[in-house]
Amino acid sequence: MKQFYMFLVAAILFPAILSAQNTYKPGYVVTTQGDTLRGSLDYKEMNQTQQKVHFKDNSGKATDYDINNSKAFGFPGLERFEAYTLPLSTDEIDPSKLGYKYDSTQLVANVFLKVITKGKYLALFSYTDDIKTHFIVLEKKSKQPVELSHHLFMNDNNVVVNVNRYRIQLSTYAESYGQKGEAMASLMQRADYNSDDLARVVNTINGEAGKKMESSQKSSARFFVGAAINGTRLDYKGYIDLVANSQNHINYYPQINLGIDYYQNAEVARLLLRGELSFSNTTIKSISPDAEHDIDMFTVTLQPQIIYNLFNTKPLKVFIGTGILLHYSSIGKNVFTVTNRHFTPSTGNPPVFTNVWYGLPVKAGIMLNGKIELYGAYNLPSTIVNVTQATQDYTGTLTSFQAGINYFFGGKK
Repeated sequence: MKQFYMFLVAAILFPAILSAQNTYKPGYVVTTQGDTLRGSLDYKEMNQTQQKVHFKDNSGKATDYDINNSKAFGFPGLERFEAYTLPLSTDEIDPSKLGYKYDSTQLVANVFLKVITKGKYLALFSYTDDIKTHFIVLEKKSKQPVELSHHLFMNDNNVVVNVNRYRIQLSTYAESYGQKGEAMASLMQRADYNSDDLARVVNTINGEAGKKMESSQKSSARFFVGAAINGTRLDYKGYIDLVANSQNHINYYPQINLGIDYYQNAEVARLLLRGELSFSNTTIKSISPDAEHDIDMFTVTLQPQIIYNLFNTKPLKVFIGTGILLHYSSIGKNVFTVTNRHFTPSTGNPPVFTNVWYGLPVKAGIMLNGKIELYGAYNLPSTIVNVTQATQDYTGTLTSFQAGINYFFGGKK
């Protein structure tokens, strides 16, 4: 078991050295001179709009491009960013940070905007900074983009007030381009300040009401099945005849896994959420010179997890993860045999197990070609027996480790 711990630590620490590796995808950069360079760009999963990109040409030469030496960059079929100078609002939209007055302050910024949709009359962009996400429109006949105005503030009664001027702005554009009527007015009133709703309005103004958007942050879910071998040991502490000179065995048993992975951005596929359901049946044996304890345990485990790919390429991913183990166990055989009584009364019953118990896993592994996952896990000790009586006071703690394999259905990640 010591060797397993060493392997697990190595699996976690080694890829950390590689964590600076990049996820390159086919892309292009438009320089400030108007030249289009094609090669590979570092495609990142970011909370703020990307303002710098690492570019590699076909020879492998790497160059950094930002707002000072490029006016656009993009990933065909995924995202495009264009450079503009425009005033942007600076007020907060986080309810916990709102002020008590309307704040229309703007600062001029020279930034890359992410293209959401473009059409005959209008283009819609977004820009996310450390305060909020801004949505911006640009008329085809104009060179100056304009932020769609959306503000929040707190009134004297501590009620949040929404100032949705973006609806008025969009209504003005709609009227200018002949898009009037009840349908447009209804669409406008239903439009919240988000990418999907605003794109739907802009596309309708452009005469492309049914246009399907190419999502740049493609979410994705896929299923897997798997099997694992568990090693488990039950240790007692306190006043019970299993404590003295215990010879607790490591009990090995199989496990079946079913689960689903969810990627917020499947194109990067670096961070994912996992839901896993596992089934296992085991016999656990605890032995000391004074007593012996045998139990049969059938366990169903729900495991919500967070997985992070430290090394992230299509042929190979190296990951670490953790989460919460929610166990429900049904106890079958529960035989407690005492040969030399020290703590157990003659009428003593076998230890009583908790049916519902919790654990904390630490996991590391590799993914091969987006289909086969090999992993090891260590589950921190969990208390499943806790007896407090006049003549007996003891706990039973279950420690386990695991090695497994999962097979994934769906596209390669």
